Amino acid sequence: MAKDDRLIELRNLVRVLRLQGRKTVAITNLEKVLEELAIEESEPSETKELALTQFKEAAEQERSLAHYSATNRWNVAELAIVAQLGQGTLKNAILINGGGAAALLAFIGHVWGPTSRSTIVLLSWPLFCFVLGVVAAAFASAIACLAEGAGFAEDIAMVDDKPKLSLTSKRLAWLTVFLVICSFILFSLGCTQAYIAFTV
Repeated sequence: MAKDDRLIELRNLVRVLRLQGRKTVAITNLEKVLEELAIEESEPSETKELALTQFKEAAEQERSLAHYSATNRWNVAELAIVAQLGQGTLKNAILINGGGAAALLAFIGHVWGPTSRSTIVLLSWPLFCFVLGVVAAAFASAIACLAEGAGFAEDIAMVDDKPKLSLTSKRLAWLTVFLVICSFILFSLGCTQAYIAFTV
């Protein structure tokens, strides 16, 4: 293959890499190709073809490695966002139920007296709901830690460039979601019961 033909093939290879979205090529790989172009014409063409094939393979390997690295960074960022949302939800579940219980206790302390027995009995159910809501959210926090620990303890398989959670991690995660939903339902029940107690 003539030197001009090799330059044309190199330019074609650069165009193909650009169409694939590549913006950079390793300098070491480019130097190898340039050294091969500088070799005299007397060298057998098989060596030159081999060098060009090696350059193509190295460029493809770099592209695959860059894709894997970008996918990995994306998965880590996605996991961090989900973890932050989960932590915020758990904090909110504990806060609203705890706030409801504290407000109700303050009200009960204010109306405490010999004639307020019926009001206090009516407010015991909402208080019970708020306390159960706090307990459910606290258990959800503990189970979320267990789910995360179970995920780290096992080898995480990759399917379609996404981590595949183990069955134990999935079950613990769903149990956490269930407990948080129960906590919010208990808050709603507590508010409803308190409203009914105040209107009676």
